[in-house]
Order: sequence, then C-alpha cells, then structure tokens
Amino acid sequence: MLHHSSELISLSSNLCKIQKLNLINQSNDFEGFLETRREMYHQRRDLFSCYFTGKQPMRDLYRKSENLDTSKYIKKTLLGIAKGEFRPNWIDGDEVVRLIGHQKYIADRIQEDGFAATYSKYEIEGIQPHPQEARFFGDLSTKLFKFHYSGIHDAVSPTGIFGDSILEDYDQYPYFDFLVNFSLLRNMELDKIVINKEYDPVFYSFITHAAFSEFVVSKNHFLYLSARAIGCSPERRRTAGQYGQYLSRLRKDTARGGQNFDPIIYCEMIASTISDIRNSDKVFAAVMEKEDDDKIKRNKIATFTATDLEDDVFSAEIINAGFQYIGQGNLGDYFCNIYSLYDTLHLYHVRSSMGSGGVHGSQRVSQVVLDKDRFDSVVALGICFGAKSEKQKLGDIIVAERIKMYELAAARNGEFQFRGDAIPTATAPVSYARNMRGRVGSYEIHVGTVLSGEKLVDDPEFKRQILKMDEKAAGGEMEAAGIVTSCFARGIPFALVKGICDFGENKDDKAQELAAENAIRFGLQMIIDVYGKKME
Repeated sequence: MLHHSSELISLSSNLCKIQKLNLINQSNDFEGFLETRREMYHQRRDLFSCYFTGKQPMRDLYRKSENLDTSKYIKKTLLGIAKGEFRPNWIDGDEVVRLIGHQKYIADRIQEDGFAATYSKYEIEGIQPHPQEARFFGDLSTKLFKFHYSGIHDAVSPTGIFGDSILEDYDQYPYFDFLVNFSLLRNMELDKIVINKEYDPVFYSFITHAAFSEFVVSKNHFLYLSARAIGCSPERRRTAGQYGQYLSRLRKDTARGGQNFDPIIYCEMIASTISDIRNSDKVFAAVMEKEDDDKIKRNKIATFTATDLEDDVFSAEIINAGFQYIGQGNLGDYFCNIYSLYDTLHLYHVRSSMGSGGVHGSQRVSQVVLDKDRFDSVVALGICFGAKSEKQKLGDIIVAERIKMYELAAARNGEFQFRGDAIPTATAPVSYARNMRGRVGSYEIHVGTVLSGEKLVDDPEFKRQILKMDEKAAGGEMEAAGIVTSCFARGIPFALVKGICDFGENKDDKAQELAAENAIRFGLQMIIDVYGKKME
C-alpha cells in the first residue's frame, strides 16, 4: 500500500514512529489482511491496484486494534434497522424504508463471512438499482464506520491511506485524505505541532481545546469548497497537489498571526481566507451557496485612533472585551492590528496621525484603508474636548450624532462665518448611546454634534467662535472630519465615541487616560452589541 506517493509513505512512517498515527488491522497478520483484499477485488485489479503491488512499505507499521470489528458492527446495525428493531437518530424515515426494501439482501448476502461492508464492495456487487443503491449503502456504511472508530479511537482517518479510489472518491473525500489535510496544516504552520516531539504539549493542548471541534468544522468547510471549485467528484478524483492553489492562500492570514496555537484563531483565519478567495476567484465564488456565505460572514469593523495613549488603552481594553488578536495586516501603505470575536466580528484597528490633513492624517489613511477592503462600519475612538464644563465633567463620553467641519469658513470683521458640511453619523450607535444613558456608572453619555477641524483647540476665544456653528454642540476633536468624509463618499456607516479630557482651554493631560478608557471601553461594548451578530 501507499506505493502511489513517496511523500505519503515518508509522512506516515514518521508519524507512526512518534505515535501520532496508528495503522491498525483487526488482526496482526498483515499478509492475511492483504490476501483478503486481493481475493475480494481480484476481478477489479485495475481499480484496486494498491492491494496487488509486490512492495508494501508500511506492512511493518500495522498493529492490532483491540475490540475493533468494524464489519460486524456495520452488518449488525444495518440488519437491526431493516428489521425495525431500532432506529438511530442519524437516519431518516425514507432511508429506513429503503433499507427495509433490501431486508433480504441485508439478512443474507451482507451477513456472509468475508463480506466487507464498504463502498467498493457494494460497487462490484451490482446491487440494484445501480449505482444509486450502492452509493446509498456506501453512505450508511461510511457513517457507521466513523461511529465505530470514534468510539474506539481518538482520531479517525478512514481514507487517504490505502489509495482506494472508490472509497476516497465519495462524500467524505477529501475530509479524511491524509495528504490534503497535512498540506492544510502545513500552510497554517500547524504541521510543527504534529511532527515535532518538542511541541507535544502544544499538540495535546490544541486537540483537547474546547473549540477543537469548531476548527475541524471550519477546516472541512474549506476543503469542501476547494473540492467543489477544482471539480472533485466520484467520477473525477483529485489529488492533494491540486488543492495547492487554495491551501497556499492560508499562508497570508497565518503569517500575520504569529505562533498563537488557539483553534478559535485558526477558525477565524480560515473564514477570512475563504472570504478573500471568494472576492478574487470567480470559480471559487460560483460554488459558494448562501449557507456557505453565512458560515464565513463576519461583520468587519474599522476602528481609528490618533494618539499613543489611545493605542495603549485600546490594546488593553479590546482583550478585556473578549476579542482575540489574530495578527497584523496591511491595507495599502498602512498597517493595522486585527482582532476577532468568534463567528461574529473582525475588527481592524488603524492608527492615523492627529488631524485630518497630510499623508498620515485621518482623511488620507481612511481613504486608502476603505478602498483596500470592504467594511460594514467605521468607528472613531479616543479623546476630545467638551463644550460645556458646567454640564459635563472630565471622563464623560460623547457619541456624535453628526459631524460639523469648522475649517471651511469666511473671516469677516473679526468673526468666522462657517460653511463646513454637517454629516450625520450612523443611526444604530446613536440610538444605542441614548438607550445606555444613566446605565454606565461613573460617567455620563452626551449625544450631540461634534465639531471637527485641523486645529488643536486650547483657546477660549477660538472655542467660542467655532461653537457658533452649533450652540448645542457636545464637543470637538481633530480627526472625524477626514474619516467621515471618506465614509460618506463610500456609503459606509460612521460612528464616533470619544471621552472628554479637557474643555478646549488651559489643557493638560491629567484626564486623558480616564477619558480614553471610558470611551474605548464603551465603544467596544457598543460595537459588540450593535454589530456583534450575524447579519441577515
């Protein structure tokens, strides 16, 4: 066996040596096992040549598996269902009726000694109508095969070892194909925890993690879509190498994530990779159905900050909020940190310089970022000045209802006549903020207009002048004008949550950390509550 792939022979041998893989027989007599298969398939040697080669390089690695009699288990279960003795929850009524119609075949032929209840045996039996009923019996037998193995062994790999072209061509391919799966692990840089003994603690931590089953589901979904895209079918078997064009795309997302061996992180990487391939590969996109889109859909949010303090607070608060760090990415010329909330959100944290203008200002940065990826919403987080010290206090937060830009103005007779735009912000965050007023503890939430421009406001007279734009304005800052302009031009909802660190005069930095903490903590919770659910 395994003669068809030197890579598979080498990989299997190494994994057997470090006890990460067990090749098992019901009997220790490998030659007896081989002889049984040769007798079974002697009339179809062209299809099952793997059993007839003289060289069987893995024969010395097989060992006996106690309490394993798969064929007896499958035969007994099929007969019990056909006789109406029991009905498992994994089989539906129509399938039971089909089995009852074949009760004589199940009771007589299938129960014979030496009859192997496998796809390949049903195929050469010629069970009628053919091939529908052969595949029906094969499907049920494969399910029972997996159930029996999973009850006896920790890991199941029923295909991908023998090179059995019938078994491996059906519905379970390529989920259990040895080389395809190892290629996937290698592209995600998980192969090292499998093949290197020094990583054994990490390996066992990974496979016993509560979210390991979610990783398996994500992995199989990716392989399912890849198989469909390359045309894998019972009539057209594909090999591991032909998956390379899609598996290699996993490297980009994995590389930015570093060495974080958490199954949830890899689930999010797989979802992100599927989304990227769908957006760039028409063939791959064409095989995806609505339920496939639903599985990978993550609301993608861009968040912007503009100071080192805001960045430091953001980095601490986002972990406290339950997000996981996926890694670093780049959107055009600008880098970002990417976080995930499993199965719901991908959050991109982008840093600009203070103000909207210039190469590194918020308008230029947001333009490039929003052109390089598709975002469901944008949120600006950080600190600002408050408009009314008599009604506000340091540490309170402001949620913008609209952004008014004060840079565009005419200066006449010592006064400014402002002509800047007023752009409304997203509805849901504003409604959320109003609903949360009085329910957040030590600070107040102020919803209203936020003034934005290029100038750092630390002058009572200038503050008085710009507040004439909107006497009910809640406060002001320097970056929103640029970001909201980019969002408005692209139809992307924009929200702003910033904490009051001063009142636009006699500035100091004493309240900056408090203001940033309150705003960013509230802003992240708002993102979770407003956007942290699957979009319909």
